[in-house]
Amino acid sequence: MYRVKGADQREYGPISTEQVRLWISENRLNRYTLASTEENPAWRPLSQFAEFADLISAQPAAVSNIPASANIPPATPNNISDASIGAAVPAVTREAALSLVAGPAISLIVLGSLGIVYCLLSIPKLLLQNWTDMPIPPGIPPEMEPQFRMVIDFMKNYGKSYGIVFYSLIAVLHGLVLFGGIQMKRLQGLALCWVASVLAIICYGCCCCISIPFSVWAMVTLTKPGVKAHFR
Repeated sequence: MYRVKGADQREYGPISTEQVRLWISENRLNRYTLASTEENPAWRPLSQFAEFADLISAQPAAVSNIPASANIPPATPNNISDASIGAAVPAVTREAALSLVAGPAISLIVLGSLGIVYCLLSIPKLLLQNWTDMPIPPGIPPEMEPQFRMVIDFMKNYGKSYGIVFYSLIAVLHGLVLFGGIQMKRLQGLALCWVASVLAIICYGCCCCISIPFSVWAMVTLTKPGVKAHFR
């Protein structure tokens, strides 16, 4: 069994010989990738492993000639707290992942901010609205007037209170969208970023056609393995 150091400077393993060969064939690992075995825990570049010589020599020059400085220097093995069995080595660097999430993250930040502003402006409008002179809308059939009167009476007595609670709750949800966008831009809190992407659709209600493209963009970006691997 082997352990390897990925481009994100994290250790992955233990993994089998077949898995290492697969990653080499996919150009996820090259001759300079550091690896160790259970029998020999010292970190060595893959070019020193005879069992992978055939694949290393067959790699394109653009892959096999990556400078050794691109990988972290040899290190003594230690307790691996964040390694996972069979985890895929990230195909992109952290800088590339930050670039990929920048667009959808900013979209969530804008959507959340606009939602908060809308709610904050709606509350004063709600308080200033005249709830005492609410006539029954014209054209209502006589047999439905009692039901409409009940609705009007309810709005007169509780409309402001329920309205304030409603807009306050929606403002909090938009705040989660805003915070999720900030966290996504930092590659932090993957679960929160998913919640923010979904809430961006729900919070806009009948206007969700505005937020759906950006929410889908964010969710598609979050599913990319190279992006997920860099979240903390």
